[in-house]
Amino acid sequence: MKFERILAVPFLLPSSGSLVASKDVDSVEIAVALLLIEEERKKEDDLSSVSKFFCPLWVHPLDESKALVFDGSEFSSSKINLQILDIDVPVELRKGDFLSFVSGLEKYVREAASDYQSKPSGVKLRGWLGEDFASELRELLPKIEEWTNLKQFEVIEPSYTINKEFLDESRLEWFPSSTLIQREKQKHEATLEIIDSRIKEAVEQVKAMKSDYKEKEKELKSEAQEKIEAEKEKRDRQISKISESTFDKKMPRPGASLEKLVSKISEHGDTVWRMVESQDVYEILDEIGAFRDAVDDLQDFLESLEREYIAYKREVDKFYSDKEREIKRIEEEYQRKEKEIKEELERKLEELASKIEEYEEAIEKAEKLREQLITAFHSWKEKTEKAIVDYEEITIPLKRLPSNQPFLIFIPLYVAEYQRKAKKTYEVVSPVTITDKMQIVRLKEIGKLARNYQEEIEKGKANKNFEEGLRKYNYLRNPQIAQEFSKGMNLLEKRGIIDSNTASRVKNAYDQHFRIELEETS
Repeated sequence: MKFERILAVPFLLPSSGSLVASKDVDSVEIAVALLLIEEERKKEDDLSSVSKFFCPLWVHPLDESKALVFDGSEFSSSKINLQILDIDVPVELRKGDFLSFVSGLEKYVREAASDYQSKPSGVKLRGWLGEDFASELRELLPKIEEWTNLKQFEVIEPSYTINKEFLDESRLEWFPSSTLIQREKQKHEATLEIIDSRIKEAVEQVKAMKSDYKEKEKELKSEAQEKIEAEKEKRDRQISKISESTFDKKMPRPGASLEKLVSKISEHGDTVWRMVESQDVYEILDEIGAFRDAVDDLQDFLESLEREYIAYKREVDKFYSDKEREIKRIEEEYQRKEKEIKEELERKLEELASKIEEYEEAIEKAEKLREQLITAFHSWKEKTEKAIVDYEEITIPLKRLPSNQPFLIFIPLYVAEYQRKAKKTYEVVSPVTITDKMQIVRLKEIGKLARNYQEEIEKGKANKNFEEGLRKYNYLRNPQIAQEFSKGMNLLEKRGIIDSNTASRVKNAYDQHFRIELEETS
């Protein structure tokens, strides 16, 4: 990747006004960088090279007004508290009947409300440099400069570019911002649209059900009445048939037998009557005996005849009793059927009414769930709006920057390579502030970033371009740098930023390095 134009933080950052003339900035910068390198050098360290590099900061806009800053080389990372929601638009609720919808909506609202009410948790953002770094960078934004005609090896190629996917995009999208609120608001409104659509459909369905209920009520009542009339006709036919039936068994007739016995008694009775005048007692007694026998025979016959009539009477009574009982049974059967038909009618009407009531209750429940969802969302929105204000401290404003798209800001670093016995060691010097009291002060947070780079370089994680840059653009082999250094040291001494002893000591050390390197080069 070739960088012809970049935005960068200056290496020298006066605390107020301009302590160094613009024409002298490069000289003073080189002098300060080499001064700090010499002060950090240990006695056993043999300085072999000094080079200047620009390390990338990835600026990732969160919305139209602010951004987060990341270490573009991924050497750093920090934790941040984020509330990550697991709420999507429930498109599946568009399907199924309304009662199933309400059941699904209840589960969705319960889970969504729980998500909205959840507390932020610590999330590691790879490359994020933290709140303190953002605070320090905010102060530096007005001093950002544009650099042109940079050498390729002076720029440390970032791990993040506009053409590469940001590693923690899925987490970063939950950073409190107006973009986050707008995105979740769109989801929320899309969900409400589904809910409102289903409720509207259900209201229309209930209207149709009520209209159908009246028609169905008439239909069911008419149908029930027809069934009752049919049962009534059946009852009447059965009762009529039974009522018309008669007892067809003939009554016992004594006939000739009774007549014969009566005639015999009459005959013997007349004989006895006539013989009263007779003087023959024996004949009278005989006749009386015959008469008595005839009476006994009639008595036996009458008893038998009586039994026959009693039996006949019982059959007659049973016949009519059975008729009455059957008529009663038919009447009771009719009443039972009539009751069943009416109860079936009531059951069907209650079922229809119950379905309507169930839907009306479901509509009411859906409306309450809708309000619960709205309340939960607005509670989250208010909490997020407060978090936006609270999180201002860990962002940088975009109003002083040239883009609302991801871009890079570079930090100038001076890297010194030492030879310590058989091992290479490094010292990384980051931008400094020259105070009004003429003191050189290292920037704290950018200094931490520089130390991270130093550690990663010592671990061998620098790319081949970096290694080549150390060799190819070694300041110690550049006579122009030697001149700028000398000029810068004189200016530092003149301004009282360093004393004469320090200036002499540092210049002598570097004069030796410059002489050796230049001799080797020549």
